[in-house]
Amino acid sequence: MADHLDIKVSVTPIEELAEEAGLETTSIIASDVLRVLGGSGTSEDLANYGGSAANQGYTAGTVNYFDTVVGDATVPTDLTATDSPDAIFIKNTGYKFSSVTVLGTATTDCVMVALEQVAWATGSQAGFSNEADSGEIHYYEIGWLKPGQAMVFPLGAVKNSITKMGAIAGDLTPMNKAGSSSLGSAAVVLKTFTSAGAEATDGNAVEYLVVT
Repeated sequence: MADHLDIKVSVTPIEELAEEAGLETTSIIASDVLRVLGGSGTSEDLANYGGSAANQGYTAGTVNYFDTVVGDATVPTDLTATDSPDAIFIKNTGYKFSSVTVLGTATTDCVMVALEQVAWATGSQAGFSNEADSGEIHYYEIGWLKPGQAMVFPLGAVKNSITKMGAIAGDLTPMNKAGSSSLGSAAVVLKTFTSAGAEATDGNAVEYLVVT
């Protein structure tokens, strides 16, 4: 078997039962679900783990933390310059960014993971943007990571030469596609917010792995 990622996901639905006044609540597996949900498997075959520290997130066994941005007027920075990776792992460490190898102070702030896409002001062709007029940035939320939480995206569009999701060729843009397509680029971006959704004062350190 070639290089790959072994991926496991587990979700435990929790329900809290209220006790009589003065007593603690009891947590149980949600009665409407009655089971732990999960799945496991391998990613698409990977070329190698030879990306640069800044693009891959690790190199030679050394971590390269990503500094998420803060502030209303700040445009998020791309997580990686890797074009069309085959797998992306992202974790909110629960610590502020100090340096690419050292964590800062502990925090309750959260990290939003989003896709940044160019939307065009006017014009469309068969329901898709035709890159007419001025380009405008739009963001699509794909995850809200509390401290310690992580997500993984096993990807396959580029590896399997999939170029459409619907009926029209080219209507699919792979995640973190750096080049141009009918819908423009789709870059993975991150931003730090407080747990209540307000603007954070400092960015969190994010652990990540991006491989092709």
